Amino acid sequence: MKKKIAVIIARGGSKRIPKKNIKKFLGKPIIEIVIKTIKSSKIFDDIIISTDDSSIAKIAEKNKIKIPFIRPKNLASDYTDSLSVMKHAVSTFSPGNSNNNIYCCIYPTSVFMTKKDLISSYREFNKSKPPFLFAATSFEYPYQRGFFLSKKNNLKLLNKSNYFKRTQDLKILYHDAGQFYWGSQKSWVNEKMIFGKKSKAFLISSHRVTDIDTLNDWQRAEKLFKSLH
Repeated sequence: MKKKIAVIIARGGSKRIPKKNIKKFLGKPIIEIVIKTIKSSKIFDDIIISTDDSSIAKIAEKNKIKIPFIRPKNLASDYTDSLSVMKHAVSTFSPGNSNNNIYCCIYPTSVFMTKKDLISSYREFNKSKPPFLFAATSFEYPYQRGFFLSKKNNLKLLNKSNYFKRTQDLKILYHDAGQFYWGSQKSWVNEKMIFGKKSKAFLISSHRVTDIDTLNDWQRAEKLFKSLH
């Protein structure tokens, strides 16, 4: 029988924000907020975690999240990509002796993800059956008007002609929201890239998307989270 499995990928070696995945976010370890959202969707048959860190594993265990394996150190470096981590998780944890399970990769800092996002995105994934379906949003400012800066602070326009076009005439550009990624078992094991031509985007509002890479990002995210809740 085909199962739906959520895989939280949470390594312990964050450099810019130490212990980022279990750092207190408005009083709670940030990963606990994400776990609560995943559980509230009530669409998963199993929720597991891929981690190399004992502190993260303890919090996962406390929240009744399965820890079927400890992630190998070679898959927990600064340069390890999510697809490699998921390939290992899917190959290691395949309940029900099925090769047709569906896996949703979820980042442990996805505090702006909602249960509605998970439910609606699963329905869309199940209906259209792409290799992958992931959360995405539009850039808030037309990227075509961007520019580079030299070491001497001189600028070079990305495309000079775009400065003479109306905003509505510029194409909308989208980007990965860094929250969740649906994929079939076959896709996670065999595909070489999540963002392939046949993958699809599940669009969410840009006001619910923010990177949390620095302490300033963290403080801004807490203020945004408060305002949204």
